[in-house]
Order: sequence, then C-alpha cells, then structure tokens
Amino acid sequence: MHMDNRTIAFVDVNGDRVDFDPCLTGRDTLEIPTYLGYAEMRHMYQVVEYDSYLLQEGDTVLVRYDETARPFLRSLVYKYNTMLYNLPYTLPGAIQSKGFHIETVLTHNEFVRVFNYYQNEMEQVRVPSLRETYRNRYVNLDSLSVVYEQYKTNLASKVDSLFQTHSIDTSFYRYMTHRFFPEKRYTTEEVIKTDSLLHYISNYYIAQDYSNVFRESTVAAFDRMAKDTTMSQLAKRGILKRLLKLILIDEAGRKHYSKELKELYRQKYADVTGDSTIVSKNVTKENTVSSSQYILALETTDGQVTSLDEVLEMCAGKMVYLDFWASWCGPCIAQIPYSKALRQRLVGQDIVFLYISTDTSRKNWLDSVHEHADVMSGSYRIQDNSADFLKEIRLEKIPRYLIFDRNGKLVDPDAPRPMDEGVDNTIIAFLNETKTNQQ
Repeated sequence: MHMDNRTIAFVDVNGDRVDFDPCLTGRDTLEIPTYLGYAEMRHMYQVVEYDSYLLQEGDTVLVRYDETARPFLRSLVYKYNTMLYNLPYTLPGAIQSKGFHIETVLTHNEFVRVFNYYQNEMEQVRVPSLRETYRNRYVNLDSLSVVYEQYKTNLASKVDSLFQTHSIDTSFYRYMTHRFFPEKRYTTEEVIKTDSLLHYISNYYIAQDYSNVFRESTVAAFDRMAKDTTMSQLAKRGILKRLLKLILIDEAGRKHYSKELKELYRQKYADVTGDSTIVSKNVTKENTVSSSQYILALETTDGQVTSLDEVLEMCAGKMVYLDFWASWCGPCIAQIPYSKALRQRLVGQDIVFLYISTDTSRKNWLDSVHEHADVMSGSYRIQDNSADFLKEIRLEKIPRYLIFDRNGKLVDPDAPRPMDEGVDNTIIAFLNETKTNQQ
C-alpha cells in the first residue's frame, strides 16, 4: 500500500500491535498479514480520529489523501473493493464540515467540551474568553445526533443489501456490523476470551482496557492477569506485554522500580506467555549504543506509551534530528516553518525528524500538533520531566536540538536550529561521516 506521511496501525502474526509511519521507516510500502482472508488497518487522521478499514487478502491498496489529509483507498486488484473499503466514510452525512467522521464529532472530547460550554450560560460568564476561541470548533451535537441516526440507518441498509446479494461474505458483514454500530460492538469480556477477535486492531484496543477495570497498581494488575484463566492466550500475551512495558519505563516516570524487580517481571512474562523476545531483546540492547542511557518515557499521539530508545530503534540506519519544543514556547513555534523548509531541502536523505514536546498539558500539545500536522509527524510528549536523560543533556531551555547517528548514538547534544545558516552543512557532514563508517 502507498502511504503519505501518515500513521497506520495493525496486528501482526504474533498478535502484537504494529505502528507504521513512513517518516520513521523511510518506506512507503507496507505488507499487512491477513487472518481468515482479511486484515484490519487503522489509520490516524489529524491526530484525533482513527479510521478503520478491512482489507481483503491478496489485494494491493493505494492510499491517497484529499486537501484535508483524509485518506481514500483504491484497490488495484479488486475494483469492487474500492467502494467497500470507503463505504463508511463516503455515505451522505459520514463526514462533517469539520472534516471528521460523524461518530468522532459526536464522541470526541474536543467537540463535546465545546458544545457543553455553549450550553452552559454560567460557564460562558465565568470564562468569556473561550467564546471566540471555541467558535470555530462548535458543532450542534443535538442536531448532529439526528443526522447520525439517519447515517447509521443508511449504512445498515447498504451493508444488509450487500450481504443479501452475496456481494460481501459473512466475515466482512460481521466486521462492519460490530465496527460501525456502537450498540453492537464486542464487549471487553467477549474480546479477551476469543483469540480470533484479537487479530483485529480495533479489538486489540478493547482488550487492553481489561487491565484498567480494577483500578489497581501495574504490578498487581500484572500478577492478577498472569493467573487469569478466562483470557485467551493472545489477549493475555498482549495485556501482559503492555503492563511489562509500563514497569520497564517506571510507568512513564510516575513510579520508580528497581532493576531487580524489572528483571523479575521480564522473566515472569516469558514464563507465562512463552515469549522470550523481550528478555533477549533487552539483554541484546545492553551491548548497543542505543541502550538504557537513552530511556525517556514518551507518549504517542494516540495515547500509547513508548520510550526514546525504542523510537531510536525504529529509526535504525537513519540519522535522527530531534527537536525538543512546547506549544507555549514562542521561539519553538517560530522554528516550525524553518523545520518544514529544512525537511524539504533534505528530502531523499537518510534522516528522520522527531519532535518531542515538554508540554504538561496533553490537550495543548495535541492542538499544536494538529495545527502543524504537515510538519509534526513523528511527534511525542515527555512523560517524566525529571528523567535522568534530561538531566544528563541538561535540558534547561527550549527549543533544543539533538543529532543521533545511524546507530542511535548521540553525536551532537546541542545541534544548530533549523533557521541557523550552518544547519544543512552540519547535518550533511554527520550523514556523510556515518555513511563512510558503515562502508
């Protein structure tokens, strides 16, 4: 499939979530494994919406984007599939004036919060300044709910008709029914008991919610999940893997676990799941340049937790130009046009641009990323501003730029800014140096 600077998520053959971002991988073609003839792909739109598509085995799909960056899928093998893939997003009423799918507008906090503000006169009196700020994001959700009911009726009628005329099979029909009609979606309890459901990325996220039900510590949740006999093997493996990851990065800086406890839970994970990749992966990483010295807990734009060393691993073989910034930082925002121009000048070079925010407000961070979406692919937010890595590099002011070589080694802890005259020469010099060393 052809991509264009967008983030794709799917489930691999091991039941693990995989993210694909051309800006990090340098590739525009992606192979997604299928299960029983299909593969579900989730596409992030404008850092707010997650559109889902069920792709047929053996198909080659070209992804194109309109002026708002909304995707449109075209099948290059089965012409009829072009209509099927895009059906939920092309029916009348599907996409609202703000560019988002109708369900997103009705449920996402960005629109619900604005609507509630205008329905509350006391709140408007208390914070009058928000009237102008919120004006462009206001949607009358009461009226839109009526449109949504009609949209669902039309979609259900279309899907039923396709099924009755044998234009779609049972698997596709069942997927459409459970994915696009909230009242018919699988519950968490249903998903965690059935391995077959875990091959779909939308169900993967439903399963991950299971560990949050009991509101307990991460370690307690891990121990309880490890003993849970009601879960399918894939569900248990996926949930325990996420909990282990939280332990290894100290719950994004909220806790501090000893090295001994981390090693204990790595081994527990391997014993329960039979998956030793995390154990061997971490042993191997101790001998690489991108080792634990670069551990910095980060949040992705879709709310997942990762760390700097893992992001650097994704960029292996490419140089990394890292930008520490914040939405409230005027000088940081002023660098964005220069960063865009720099990226354009270096198109085709083995370099990845990363943007790591120090924002404490997730909303402010996402709003800024959304506003500068044409530049801010590869965006993350720091979860622990007291992390040792930040102290080691003395991150006392922003914007601040770092350069990592193709092996993930920090080679310039105070690199030139995008607007600086010598930035191109500095980057090219590092690119040529690491290329020569590899040869």
